Amino acid sequence: MRAFFKKNRMIQPFRKAPTGRRGLLLWIALGIAGGGTPALAENSLRLGGDVRTGNTEVETYKSALTLEGEFGQDKFGFTERWNHNRVNRKATTNLLRMRTGYDWFHQEEWSPFIFAEYEEDQVNELLYDHQTGGGLKWTYYRGEVFKGSISGAGLHRRIKYRESKEKSNDTWSIRPKFKWKTERFSMLLVSYYQPNVKDSNDYKTNSVFSVSYRVEKTIEIFYEIENIYRNKVEGTVRKNNNFITFGLGVFF
Repeated sequence: MRAFFKKNRMIQPFRKAPTGRRGLLLWIALGIAGGGTPALAENSLRLGGDVRTGNTEVETYKSALTLEGEFGQDKFGFTERWNHNRVNRKATTNLLRMRTGYDWFHQEEWSPFIFAEYEEDQVNELLYDHQTGGGLKWTYYRGEVFKGSISGAGLHRRIKYRESKEKSNDTWSIRPKFKWKTERFSMLLVSYYQPNVKDSNDYKTNSVFSVSYRVEKTIEIFYEIENIYRNKVEGTVRKNNNFITFGLGVFF
């Protein structure tokens, strides 16, 4: 197990991308300093996987950490997601993503926000994909069970592949989000589209469908399907990635 973690660099995600690390830490510091002492919201840790056998053996592993804090009407959040795929015991994807952001008036119909994101997949020669930006979220429906919103943002992106120089560009994004939640059962659907401002053929999308059942107050079981697509890639980076995971979540 120790060799597996070391080989895939899970605990050294920012060694070759100090800009991404410093950027995320700066946003965290600004969020805490700007809001004072937070009232902790519901934090969670999810662990899951999936193994399919036959002519081709496919393994999928996943972890997701979510930390949230509320500062009066504002909300600060941090997420870290790791997805790892193996085909016939060979690593094909080792994707690490981190996001931190700050939302003002997050319970209102209109909510401005700022955020920073970082991605890497060194198995596929993506050393880092780092972006920062801001935008506006419109929550068009907020009921006891269902919540629907749509967000738009402008971003500055910096991306580096192993065999090429760092590239930077400006992008915009749109993200509809639907959530249905009862005392024990919840369902989430999020879709994300982000094109380059100067090149509409250079875009990426991300779609997530998740259902979960709260077994106890602090424990849930979940099933999640996620698709990540990049229309323009370099090296061995995969255009299309699909992750199907089943696992347990813990709230704290």
